[in-house]
Amino acid sequence: MRDYAIALGSSDLYPNAQGYYLNSPRPLRVLEGEPDANDVALMVRFPSECTAVTFWYDDFYQREIKPMRLNPSAGDYVVTLYNEADLPAYMAGKIGDNAYLKD
Repeated sequence: MRDYAIALGSSDLYPNAQGYYLNSPRPLRVLEGEPDANDVALMVRFPSECTAVTFWYDDFYQREIKPMRLNPSAGDYVVTLYNEADLPAYMAGKIGDNAYLKD
C-alpha cells in the first residue's frame, strides 16, 4: 500500500479530478463496536459523479496505480459513490475547511 499511496499522491489524478480526501483512513476514536484492526474507511470528495467516474476509470489509474494494491493483494475493497447530503441551515457559516469555525 505504501507504493500505491506514493504513486497516487505523486500523480495528477486527484488534482485533475478536483478530488480530495475528507478523512484520515484510521478512526480517531471508536465510539461503538470493535472494528477489525485492519479496517480502514477513506472518503474522497469530487465535484460531481462524472469526475469521480472519470478518476476511477482513468487509464493510468487502472493500468499503473490500481494494480499496486491488487498484486500482492492489500485486502478486500468496496468502492462506492454517494450523494453528498445538503448542509443543514443551522450549520450555514459554521463550517470552514476541515474544521468548525470559532464562535
